[in-house]
Amino acid sequence: MNNRIIFHVDINAYYATVEEIDHPEYKDKPIAVAPARQQAIITTCNYVARSFGVKSAMSVLEAKKLCPELIVTGLHFDRYHEVSESFITLCESFCDIVEVASIDECYLDMSETIKRYKKPLDAAIDLQKTIQKELQLKVSIGIASNKFLAKVASDLKKPNGISIIRDNELASKLWPLPLPSIVGVGKKMYEVLSEYDIHTVNDLVHISDEKLSQLPINVRPLIDKCQGIDQSIVNQSRSHKSMGQSRSLGYDCDDEKTISLVLQECVNELVMRAISDKLLFKNIVVGIKDDGFENRSKSYVFDSPTQDFGMIYEHVNVLFDQLFEDSVRHISVSCTKMIDESEHFAQLSLFNL
Repeated sequence: MNNRIIFHVDINAYYATVEEIDHPEYKDKPIAVAPARQQAIITTCNYVARSFGVKSAMSVLEAKKLCPELIVTGLHFDRYHEVSESFITLCESFCDIVEVASIDECYLDMSETIKRYKKPLDAAIDLQKTIQKELQLKVSIGIASNKFLAKVASDLKKPNGISIIRDNELASKLWPLPLPSIVGVGKKMYEVLSEYDIHTVNDLVHISDEKLSQLPINVRPLIDKCQGIDQSIVNQSRSHKSMGQSRSLGYDCDDEKTISLVLQECVNELVMRAISDKLLFKNIVVGIKDDGFENRSKSYVFDSPTQDFGMIYEHVNVLFDQLFEDSVRHISVSCTKMIDESEHFAQLSLFNL
């Protein structure tokens, strides 16, 4: 029996929420976070805008057709990272083992911390209320015995919900879910599985060996996770020896302007995080997923550690051009080798002796 207790804490509509905090006049109005130009792509939007059909990866022009009153806020990455830092620090005050998954979500291994509470739900309510009181952020919290189930659970009740998936509740809570609602199942994967009459998690976990052998994609790792098998640990990631940003476009994109904007936003977010954490990039890695489910990546090692946006962005574009063929639906930019500024400067001082 797995005795771990994992929380996945996800800030709801994060960038949009920060904009609402900074601009009370936006309250109850539809807003979208994107550069203030019609050709721009929406990064996220609040729930009011979503009620009009507006969604991320949609162009501002298209969104304005659905919602003429839509407010486009612009992008303020320094502010988003400032609030994110406060969010992670607060989570760390609750739990010693925190893994930063992205700017607006993290995993907490509460296996030891939970002993201070009567039950996991009490801890989640305490954490959720504290985040809302101190940071004005609404979060959804998923509770489970592993990271995969905790992530799925946090998606079940949004915004501002708390959900638990216990090991003995997979058949009742997880398996009835439609596959597109499961992390790791994209549009193309679902299209392939649908051709084999696989539409729900229940269909997947009960797939026959014969049908499994016929599938053109490997779904065994996903089946294992949907059966509660996920041994991945919560990595204490505040050392930030690696970090990354990614964007799922939601469709097969070949538009140069859209791709350029996505790359620029990913690099900008990485650089802002690095500056905030006083880290330098030793390398950069660009990864893409195309419409055939193929993941490809290329990397570049800098001559000297850097956090210069222009230099990093230039090499990211070169790497992407080497990878790109016809279209792309997911882009990631990451660094797997980072160094503290103080460590780098110490090395320079030693070299100059």
